Amino acid sequence: MGEKSTLIGQKKFSNPAVKQTVKPEKSSAKKIQGKSIWESSPEKGYVKQWKYPEECKVKTFKYPEIDKQTRQKNVVDRLYEIDKPTKDPYITQITMDELKSHQHMLDPQIEKFNEQQKVPSPQLKVRGVPVLAQIVVNKKAHKTYLYDDNGKFVKNYSDAVGKPETPTPSGLLYVTRIGNAPYNHADDTQKVKKTPSDYGPHVIYDRFLDAKSGNTTISGTFLHGTNAPSSIGGNRSHGCVRHKNSDIEALVHSKLVNPGDFIKIE
Repeated sequence: MGEKSTLIGQKKFSNPAVKQTVKPEKSSAKKIQGKSIWESSPEKGYVKQWKYPEECKVKTFKYPEIDKQTRQKNVVDRLYEIDKPTKDPYITQITMDELKSHQHMLDPQIEKFNEQQKVPSPQLKVRGVPVLAQIVVNKKAHKTYLYDDNGKFVKNYSDAVGKPETPTPSGLLYVTRIGNAPYNHADDTQKVKKTPSDYGPHVIYDRFLDAKSGNTTISGTFLHGTNAPSSIGGNRSHGCVRHKNSDIEALVHSKLVNPGDFIKIE
């Protein structure tokens, strides 16, 4: 494997195997609780650094796997500790290795099929790498479109998106885990634990994804079920994408949506 150059904190370094930390100028360095803001853990295969001045932790991970099953497991492992969106102190970056395991250009025949079905294209780019969204949410149509691993349209489901005062943001989401009722993984202070019926049988958790940098951040915009099916088809949520409980079950049980997949909201 040849050397790769990476930019961290505007500093360029080469790394043939494991990324090493490059410190900023001393004038930029700070101390947090007596510790240097720069730390590295090459034995774990990632670099951990403090992002100043916000004092927000940043983790950059490097995985050698290319198969989807292994990728999904690693996504779950590395994001388990930061699954609680209201307490998430981290920014994570999707590595080029991980993106290459996702890399996929839409086949012309599949693209033609999707056009005939008059559905949105799942094709997108993250850090310049062509990848496919597993789900596309069209807010105006109040539809959630599901695609297979080759980008072929499978089915659409009616949904409800955010109210004018709490709109559902457009952009990309990165799936982190599938939550199942009664949501025992959640903190007792979280709404999903206090009133699980509001979320139906499943929640598809995710993080906001910046397509240019590959950085993921706190989301809070999830796909889930509801105990108010009459709200489907309108702008009625607090920002999440609601579905009938039978539809969110169909999405999850399709096995097409997994940690590490992409969702596009437009």
